[in-house]
Order: sequence, then structure tokens, then C-alpha cells
Amino acid sequence: MVRPRRVDTALVALGLARNEAEAAELIADDRVTVNGAPVLNMARQVTSSDQLAVVSLERFVSRGGLKLEHALKHFECIGYPVPVRGMRVLDAGASTGGFVDCLLQNGAAQVVACDVGRGLLHPKVAGDPRVKVRDGVNARDIAALVRGGELQGEFDLVVADLSFISLRTVMESLAAAARSEGELLL
Repeated sequence: MVRPRRVDTALVALGLARNEAEAAELIADDRVTVNGAPVLNMARQVTSSDQLAVVSLERFVSRGGLKLEHALKHFECIGYPVPVRGMRVLDAGASTGGFVDCLLQNGAAQVVACDVGRGLLHPKVAGDPRVKVRDGVNARDIAALVRGGELQGEFDLVVADLSFISLRTVMESLAAAARSEGELLL
């Protein structure tokens, strides 16, 4: 790369992607970094002195782990670190468990993984003794489950990545699941 060029074109030229469509997908999935920083726009210009890398998905059980990791790093960079180590965390919409995996790798003491679906959580995280699996739980019902003691109390941190329901619909329930000093990352 002599002259600056778009990062998607550079990925193909360097053999990090088969074509520009794959490069665009890697960028959209937050898997591309330039000089260690995530690429947010495929039109970003890079030069031969820039270090391009593609983050492997194998680090987490799903790409949700990369998404949460990126959010945690972003908040830390802007001076608002989200505490995870030693925390009791609720993951609403756990699905395959990418967020759960990221939380465990960042030192969460316990993660309660709730999802309206059943049997979705990857065995790697479902079998971890720090994980409590709660299948068949609708995010709307989480506050009632906390009040009723079925989730063994409030949470230090609540995270959610919901695709089938609006956060507006469940925000009150998720907020009620957190301790008064707790954090929400939605």
C-alpha cells in the first residue's frame, strides 16, 4: 500500500478477506482493527504503515462477546469503566452466550443467563459453575422474578442484547433487576 486506500480494499489486497463483501462483513461485525483500534467505517483510509488485523471469533462462543468487549473498552476509554470483575451479572437475551463468555473472561463472579428461548446457550458457558441458566424467561418478567426471589436477588450489572423485543418495552423491568448502585449496559 503506497497511497492511502479504503480499509475494505486494503483487507482484500493483504489477503485478510477474500473480497470486499467479506471485508465489509468483517468490519460490520467489529472484527477489524487498525493499529489496535476498532474500525467503525469501511471508508476509513489506511496506509502501508498501518497495522491491520482481523480478530478471530474463536475467542468467544459467538460474536456477541466481541460486541460487549468493544463496549467495555469504549466506556473505559472515555473514563467510565464498567465494573465486571467480582460482579453478579444478569444477561437478558443470552442466546448463544457471547456476552456471558465475555463477562466470565472479564472476571464476573456469577452470570445469570436469561433467554426466552430454550437450549441456546453454548455448552462451554452453560457448563461453567459461575453460570446459572434461566431458559424460557421473557425479559418483561425479570423484575417480577427478582422481587419473587427466583433470581436470588438484585444484580450488580445488567446487560442485554435483545433482538426480538424493544428495549423500551423492557427497560423498567431490567432497571428493577439492578441494585440501586448497579450498572446497566444495554
